[in-house]
Amino acid sequence: MVIQSKSLHRFGAFLASPWSKDSRPYGAGQGFVFDLDAQSSSTSPQHLPPPRTTQLLEASMTAKERLRLRLAPIKVFLWEEGRGCLFQRYSPSEGLLTGGGGEGSAIQIFPGLLHGVSRRSHTYDNDPLSGSGTGEFEILRLEIWSLSWRGIDDTETGPIGSFFSEGAAL
Repeated sequence: MVIQSKSLHRFGAFLASPWSKDSRPYGAGQGFVFDLDAQSSSTSPQHLPPPRTTQLLEASMTAKERLRLRLAPIKVFLWEEGRGCLFQRYSPSEGLLTGGGGEGSAIQIFPGLLHGVSRRSHTYDNDPLSGSGTGEFEILRLEIWSLSWRGIDDTETGPIGSFFSEGAAL
């Protein structure tokens, strides 16, 4: 899922489970949330080490550290063992949510798909992702992809198809 707010800030989530109507949290720890516009001078491309140095550094890094280096300047927040397991849920009254605990959901998209909020969550130990001081955002663009074994005809009557038919069109 990738969101671009009306302030042009881009952020989102990769979730290992497809969305479904379930008011209880579900999912798996392979997901993460990210901020595409979390650039700082220390992680901009001109400040990254040269490729050969990067290869030597990667040899002594954990998988998590290698992922962060490769994705710089994208800021990625991964779930780690011992944190809450509130990965995702969909509720007709609350919308789409991922992450939880702490100050709230890492990302919450309200019903209607026009507004949302991002808070510091215990699940991903993330910074608020929306780029606004309040965490609130208005959605300019929203992209959600689902990769699954089901045929394309199944998705139109499946949970996400019915979610969008209930929500407002963007």
